[in-house]
Amino acid sequence: NWFYDGIMYLVNNNIVIGYGDGKFGPDDITPRYELAVLLTNVEGVTLTTDPGPGRIIEAIEYVTEKGYMTGNVPETSDEPWNPKNDTYWGESATREEAAVGILRMIESKENIDTSSDNLAILNRFTDAEDIQNENSKSYLAYAVSMGLLSGTSESTLKPDSKVSRAQTGVLLYRTLIGLDTSKMHDYEENVQNVLEIGNSSDDAGTAA
Repeated sequence: NWFYDGIMYLVNNNIVIGYGDGKFGPDDITPRYELAVLLTNVEGVTLTTDPGPGRIIEAIEYVTEKGYMTGNVPETSDEPWNPKNDTYWGESATREEAAVGILRMIESKENIDTSSDNLAILNRFTDAEDIQNENSKSYLAYAVSMGLLSGTSESTLKPDSKVSRAQTGVLLYRTLIGLDTSKMHDYEENVQNVLEIGNSSDDAGTAA
């Protein structure tokens, strides 16, 4: 499967463990709380040994404080909080949220600069206007320029689509092992090349 190498890398590095029945569930959506826990796993954050909701709330507190993700931290009460029923954290993360969250986390650990104002590389995608957060554009442009995101065969990025566990895992895998600034070469030249390919009707289908 296309996701096998990426997922096994994460398993071997104790970043993901899958479900209790021995399955990974690649086609399942990634709820926001799972993305929060994933980011803390990558950073090696020590959370409570409680495998229940308390551990997840700690992860959410951490990623929101760091600015990797946004959203209100669940309030503790007499009634146990169920992450699956939370109308925000229990809902699926989007492809945009997963990419930006991972890059913000990596940015805090590594010496990379995702602040380039040259967003023209996003013009290769027909649905770039669907990016929900203006602040996400520089991160997504960086991800595209580094080959972490390539879009679909229809030249779409689908930033507001639900992200699966396989997609999240492979994106994280690519970022962890493939973040090499030497691949970018000259940024402006790279952007111009992509634009020229995207403007060619014959080659538009191979631009992704």
